[in-house]
Amino acid sequence: MEIDREMPEAYLPELKGVLANLPQTSRLLDQEIQRIKEAEGEAKVASSASGVKFSLNLQGQSIHEDRPKQDFHQRYRFLGSAYLRKPIYHWGALKAEREIGESARTLASLRFANTQNSLSREVRSHYLRLVLIKYEIQLGKETLSITRKNEEDLSKRLELGLVTPLSLDEAIALRLQQEIQLSNLENQFAMQSKLFDDFIDADSNLSFQRTPAFLEFCQNHAFAEKLPVLVSGISFHEVEEIELEVQNEKRRILIADSQLKPKFNLIGGVFQDQVALADNRENLTRNNLLLGVEANWAIWDSEKSKGQKERSLAKKRRYEISAERLSRKLRIELESLRESLLSLGKSIEVTRKLVKVAENRYEKSLIEFELNRITPVAHFESRTSLDRSRMALLQAVINYQNTKDQYLGRINHGGRDRKNP
Repeated sequence: MEIDREMPEAYLPELKGVLANLPQTSRLLDQEIQRIKEAEGEAKVASSASGVKFSLNLQGQSIHEDRPKQDFHQRYRFLGSAYLRKPIYHWGALKAEREIGESARTLASLRFANTQNSLSREVRSHYLRLVLIKYEIQLGKETLSITRKNEEDLSKRLELGLVTPLSLDEAIALRLQQEIQLSNLENQFAMQSKLFDDFIDADSNLSFQRTPAFLEFCQNHAFAEKLPVLVSGISFHEVEEIELEVQNEKRRILIADSQLKPKFNLIGGVFQDQVALADNRENLTRNNLLLGVEANWAIWDSEKSKGQKERSLAKKRRYEISAERLSRKLRIELESLRESLLSLGKSIEVTRKLVKVAENRYEKSLIEFELNRITPVAHFESRTSLDRSRMALLQAVINYQNTKDQYLGRINHGGRDRKNP
């Protein structure tokens, strides 16, 4: 399916590859696949109740006879039989059981799609968090390089008597602070990378670098301009699951109603038996054909079926109330996500302006510092302000993409890739 142009995998090939490999690497998805197979087995069991049952019986016997006024006699005999049974009319109960089995399969597929999309959403969020940390490390290294250069310049100026020892001490302190911060960031990145590999159940060896296309996207893309329009008839996969349970309870009510009604089955068979002859040691072997209809009628079950019906009626109503409340809640959440996207789009535009202001401030600060008009602390502050504004822009873009991911997951009916594995 076509990737939304505001999703990170459209610009980050590494992330796109990770998402594509999730069905093969994720043990969580494999667990959900087994649930689907389990549901398929249950559907076959439910469907078999209305099918033909065929049985075959073969017997080999050793017969020892002691008839009056005759000698003791021993002989062997071999008999065979075959029977079949086919339900004819069970008041809709068999169809209801079959539909419950099919519903279980549909429900398992819905939950697989939900799990897959939730997992993909978490992978995107985790990956982007690592991209953010990696970028912060990159900025930290650049800033550390600048602080070292400033320290060297101040040391030379001190020898020439152009600055005071205090200025050099300030530069050394700033450099040490930056080294500590950078070390903490690198440790955090290493830990988060290991957690990411464990989360996707694979040894990724990813770089988490921003690509040129992603940089262009962050700097120039017009956000929140083409949001999908909300439609009144939109539904949600969580509500769909509850509605499936409502239909199942209706079927269980029908099954309960059928318990105390006669059930009709077609029966047929071919069997052999032997009839003893009074004047002969040998028996007559007969081949018999049986064809007919049987009726099984449970007259009284101590209100078992009545209790089953009352239970299903109550559960059905509870599910209906839950579906109504959840649908309203999710609709409000969806509208809130859309408003958040619009707000985040505006925030990104403002942050871009902030980056430009911080860049201009840093360029002027660099000139002032070289002319010895400002202290190392003031110059360092302009650099950290620039770093913070750049980080804020990337964070704003990531927040937008994470929110857009949730939004698309809702309006695309629970996920973009709903299908059986």
